[in-house]
Amino acid sequence: MKALQVEASGVVLLSRHDDIRISRIVRLTAHETLQLAKGQHDLFVLAGDGFVETRRLSLGGYLGCGGGATIEAGKRGITLFHFAHNGRTPSELTTISEEERVWRGSTTALISRSDFRDDLYRVALVAFHPGSKVIPHRHPHGEEIFVLSGSLHNAPRSIKPGDWHRLQPSEIHAPKADEETNIILLTGHLG
Repeated sequence: MKALQVEASGVVLLSRHDDIRISRIVRLTAHETLQLAKGQHDLFVLAGDGFVETRRLSLGGYLGCGGGATIEAGKRGITLFHFAHNGRTPSELTTISEEERVWRGSTTALISRSDFRDDLYRVALVAFHPGSKVIPHRHPHGEEIFVLSGSLHNAPRSIKPGDWHRLQPSEIHAPKADEETNIILLTGHLG
């Protein structure tokens, strides 16, 4: 997986700050730490590396954990996509490296996914292969998309690497990809 470039250091808020479900990009410099607040946290490593407890976090890796965990950036720093659900009871610490991912087919041709979480809500890495398209549909509990590579169209607008979009419950979309496209997908957590 290629590292996604994030221009600014610190925190880039993607969702509204007063929302109990917060999506953001966090960039830590070498050996800087991040103490996670209460709730449930899902993090995906966009660049660099780091540690949580004694577990290593590397490019393309996933971390699911509860509040109280501390992430320490490695010597190159770390950039994370971070979803926090402050209204959820935390689950146990889970890490999945890029090498440990399990890919499986989707109900739609030319799309595959690797699930990270599928209990309180779903968090997955989804690969849209060239020419893939999904019929118009809606998600009764909303969906968030963060594009890692490639581009999606009709999602409900065109989005490219580094773009984030939150679809409100029952909003209709029909994503399609003309090129190899990878996204982080969160669904079942709104409404």
